[in-house]
Amino acid sequence: MRKGEVAKIKIKKKYGFGRKLNTEALKFPPGYDELGSDKHKRLTTKGIIYEVKLVDWIERTDIEGDGNFLKTVVSKAQSKEWERAKERDEVEVTVRAYYKPEDVIFEKENWSTYPTAPDMTETFRIILESLKQTEHSSVSVKPAFILDHDPALLTLLGAKYQADKELTVEMHLHKLVKVEDWFKDGGSCLKRVVRKGKGSSPSTDSNIKGKINI
Repeated sequence: MRKGEVAKIKIKKKYGFGRKLNTEALKFPPGYDELGSDKHKRLTTKGIIYEVKLVDWIERTDIEGDGNFLKTVVSKAQSKEWERAKERDEVEVTVRAYYKPEDVIFEKENWSTYPTAPDMTETFRIILESLKQTEHSSVSVKPAFILDHDPALLTLLGAKYQADKELTVEMHLHKLVKVEDWFKDGGSCLKRVVRKGKGSSPSTDSNIKGKINI
């Protein structure tokens, strides 16, 4: 469904209040729960129609699909933004980590970095690569992931790491500049997009007209 959409959902008797199995799990609406009443009989002998309207929602995503990173979007990216950071892409990001919002144990504002930077922890990298430019999200991280897969963050948290609580990481991606490592050798030739172009890229057999400043 989409926001503001209204739909009617018709459920057959055998799948609704007239089903034969697991009847103890049925929850009758107030006024329809008295056995033998006309209203109770009506629900158990006929199908039912629900009218549903989607008013709003809070967007949540399991980033890795394994329950380790549950992301709640605080503010969505602008509609024209769809690219996400990866590898050598340059980013400017604000990061906050805490168990309680009033007790921030790590904070870094307007951090200029990239996903594979030496000081980028595995937890921060996974969260960063899930964001679109201008997106601000809050992510609950399972403590076992930090213990087993992110020694850098474990060291960063130090004595404040709590094995029985999920760590909340807030991240706001302010700026994203796409950078491509052409030869995949760690940076001998990097292409940095200064201004985005339009349309598709030319094929290898195309005649091109370009301008190069050195």
